[in-house]
Amino acid sequence: MRRYDATSFDTEPRHLVSLIGLLDKQSSPRFQEDPAIPPAFSTTLQNMPAMTPFVGPETLERRRGAPFKVRVGASESAFGMSPKALAALAAEAGRSNWYCDPEHWDLRSALAEQTGVQVGNVIVAEGIDGVLGVIVRAFTDPGDVIVTSAGAYPTFNYHVLGYGGRLEFVPYRDDCHNDLEALVDRARDTGAKLLYLANPDNTTGTFHGRAAIEEMIAAMPENCLLLLDEAYAEFASADELPPVDAEDPRVIRLRTFSKAHGMAGLHVGYVLRRWKISTPSTAFGCISGSGGSARSRRWLRSTIRISRPGWCSRWPRAGPTTRRWAANWVS
Repeated sequence: MRRYDATSFDTEPRHLVSLIGLLDKQSSPRFQEDPAIPPAFSTTLQNMPAMTPFVGPETLERRRGAPFKVRVGASESAFGMSPKALAALAAEAGRSNWYCDPEHWDLRSALAEQTGVQVGNVIVAEGIDGVLGVIVRAFTDPGDVIVTSAGAYPTFNYHVLGYGGRLEFVPYRDDCHNDLEALVDRARDTGAKLLYLANPDNTTGTFHGRAAIEEMIAAMPENCLLLLDEAYAEFASADELPPVDAEDPRVIRLRTFSKAHGMAGLHVGYVLRRWKISTPSTAFGCISGSGGSARSRRWLRSTIRISRPGWCSRWPRAGPTTRRWAANWVS
């Protein structure tokens, strides 16, 4: 029997496996074990459906053989990051040879002050996508039920399936809003461990105000945790966002610097929560830049105020009508 060690993979690249390539297989809806690859994949991985939750704009450009004239498919900010954030990143670039503060104390302190919580209630992580994976892994065993809306943020579903969870989908209402009552009912009926809600919603941009979210939290069944994804919170009215209660054991709130702050390429997110959850460290310069952006409230408000009427004035020329939305795209 042939033995494999680290040097085998250096000298025989045919044995290297690209996980992205596996997930993007077109030939089969299920993973097939390759006898040349030891050891076999886990049962969970083999039973995953072939899926790619997000195809980047660059990938699509390579497929079509030409660049896009307008880049709108990834809900990025065309304004970029604030001058304060850019200056902080530039100032720290020369320290990239040092590991970052693993506790991210400066950024967590700024976020705690801004949101009215304790520093210990703030976790910094590699974007909301990264922390979703940590949360699913921390609270879900194979076979556990997780409830979400049918058509909601697909990357969350990817994490659930990757850790062996079972998804239960609830349709949107006719007005494209998440059906909060139906989501809670499904979680209660199925004994779900987690209930995922993006508010403002990704992918429709619709938004439920403070009273509706507070009513939903009050109705949550026992032993079910609400993951409240607020990646687009800055695009909603601050008065309509529910107050942050980081000590509430029923809710974990997730936010990001990728959208309104214009720092998508740096993947810096944060969590407001009660429990201690360890997440991988993020690059020091990225954290420093995020701290500068967290203090750029006036700049942030101005870019949101400028962009909204600009999009609204251009979109009707194409024909479709728009609805009231709270995100950085037209819905």
